[in-house]
Amino acid sequence: MFVRKRNSALFTVILLGSILSGCQVVNVKQQALNVTIANERNSILTQDKLSEASLNVLSMSGQEAKACTDSPDTCVNQLKNLPQILDEQLLSAASEMYLAKAMALSDSSECKISRFTKHKPTEEQKVIQNKYDECLDQQLSLLDKSIRYSYAYLFSTKRQPTDRIFDNRQVQIRDFYNQAIAKMVSVYDLRYPQKNVVEPQIHIGKSVYSIDFEFHRQLSGQKLEKLISSYNLNFSGLRTINRRD
Repeated sequence: MFVRKRNSALFTVILLGSILSGCQVVNVKQQALNVTIANERNSILTQDKLSEASLNVLSMSGQEAKACTDSPDTCVNQLKNLPQILDEQLLSAASEMYLAKAMALSDSSECKISRFTKHKPTEEQKVIQNKYDECLDQQLSLLDKSIRYSYAYLFSTKRQPTDRIFDNRQVQIRDFYNQAIAKMVSVYDLRYPQKNVVEPQIHIGKSVYSIDFEFHRQLSGQKLEKLISSYNLNFSGLRTINRRD
């Protein structure tokens, strides 16, 4: 009888120990204000990694951040098949991943042409130029996808923009949208330098971007030489009073 009770008690202790060993201990602690703000607002635009919100989405799907920024198409397709990923999570993460890949290409050697290239043999110049054009085309395609996913997040989700008015995530996606457009305009100009007149429509892959002059009627009908995004421009001296005695 005593042996039976002892064996039973020993079995209970072993079972309890095995259960506890499978538990994960979660610690909660206060963090510095700058860390909180950084986690809420930092993104691929301010650091060399994705935002915390996008990283959380990838962790839910078991995917690595580097693999997703290297091959965003594959990653996005996998996210689409996961029912636990909400529409806002998918669209926002996709927008940032495509933008991250486009920014990485922008810094690559393939998307740059050295000023010494013109001194190389003609055939070698053609090879370099073809690689350069292909890189710019790939960049434009990635920026186009980033723009469309961010636009879908801002205006085509179940929640309206007014429902997220105080969400930091919405501010991030708005920045992705603006930066992707600004970058697309500059890359398009690099890709087609021979076009000295701005056309009413810009074709990037299957996408068509129309230039709307409705709010700039003074420009309607005029020939514009170049498009420049005002998103990254800084005007100084507008409030300076110049005097001449």
